[in-house]
Amino acid sequence: MVSDELEGMRILVTSPSGTSPRLAASLGAMGAEVVELPMITFQPVSDQAPVARAIAGLHGYDIVVFTSATAVEALVMAATDAGAPLLQVAANGTGGPEVVAVGPATAEAARTRGFDCREVPKEFSGEGLAELLTSRDMRGQRILIPRAGAGGEELPAALRKAGAEVDVVALYRTLPDPNGQTELPGLLGSRLDMVTFTSGSAIDSFIIAAGPEFRRPQGMEIACIGPSTAKAARAARLEPDVVASEHTVAGLVAAIRQHAVASKSSRAG
Repeated sequence: MVSDELEGMRILVTSPSGTSPRLAASLGAMGAEVVELPMITFQPVSDQAPVARAIAGLHGYDIVVFTSATAVEALVMAATDAGAPLLQVAANGTGGPEVVAVGPATAEAARTRGFDCREVPKEFSGEGLAELLTSRDMRGQRILIPRAGAGGEELPAALRKAGAEVDVVALYRTLPDPNGQTELPGLLGSRLDMVTFTSGSAIDSFIIAAGPEFRRPQGMEIACIGPSTAKAARAARLEPDVVASEHTVAGLVAAIRQHAVASKSSRAG
């Protein structure tokens, strides 16, 4: 559906390639001029032995926890490369582990890949996952968390404290996108009404590419997909103007639209 709520806005989308097209298309459908420049990319970890062991022993886990759609894809790719495709790993009926995802987008990615993912936390974050899982009896539960190599320790620590046996397996590294690093300085010399961020890693890469002398130009607004990303933005002195209450791409788009409509009404008044 095409509308004009964002007409006249020039918006930079910094998300990685898997998310960027969906976000860009949604913003463009509302009239925005969208510039796509991913700030991060992903690379498999060099040591694949822990990944191979986790895949081989997948059915020995009680719960698999996915903290991002990227982790879902990375696990499936690693399994395919190892000659052990992950198909129809379900919570019921196949003897496979229960699958829990951080939010609806990650859950949908898991279901698309054959995982029977039925539960997400009320708050789409690591803290939300910890609250959801520790509301049960975790004693003796074997839990696999496949994720990026530099993930936080709050979730594994909370699960271990609750009595679970937790294996955190690094599948990939998050790296600054070379193209983004090269092109961002020139882009910052042009008008940008808004910059969108869907991860703290993208913010870190943005700041590196922008350079030590970068100061946020007047008129450039910052939109973040959720509170964790907003926290990273504030740490980088990029105070967010928009923080999505639903921590998904659709939620971010809705928050940007609502903010734009309110801003136009304010100016008209």
